[in-house]
Amino acid sequence: MALYQDPILKLIFDAIDANDGGAIQSYHYGDPVLLPKSELPALIGQADTVNVQDYTNAEDAHVMRYVLTLVTDIRDFFNDPDNDETTNIHYGYQIAQKIMEERDASTYALKATSIVDILRSNAQLANNVQLDTENAMTISYGFTQGLRGENTWAWEADISFNVFFTQER
Repeated sequence: MALYQDPILKLIFDAIDANDGGAIQSYHYGDPVLLPKSELPALIGQADTVNVQDYTNAEDAHVMRYVLTLVTDIRDFFNDPDNDETTNIHYGYQIAQKIMEERDASTYALKATSIVDILRSNAQLANNVQLDTENAMTISYGFTQGLRGENTWAWEADISFNVFFTQER
């Protein structure tokens, strides 16, 4: 049996992959939990909630809350010989923030290769599938140890947002 790949999530992944400058090494539909180091940074996507309701007499409105999780490995930054500090956990945060929402230092504008800018710039995912730009995207960052595998250390960034489309009944 072939695994189901959410076609809306595929549109989102395709937009990011085409514009991220190669920052993301792998894309996953649903949380694989364990990720090989060679696949990091990885982007995990899944629908969090789905609401279906009447839109018109003949159409339904679908509003889906998606969560993308960016996983970055920080083990390479421990005991970095180019830095006097012995443990450089903060590098992982900087990598996650750069991929998620890198900004220009003089204008503070999002860079075109950041996930947030890619999503905002490609809000029209398909003819009848749109990112909800009227409601806020939410980004949260966190450090994990052992979550993605034995002896793994990672910074993760979650971004959540709504996508909507209409469907005839």
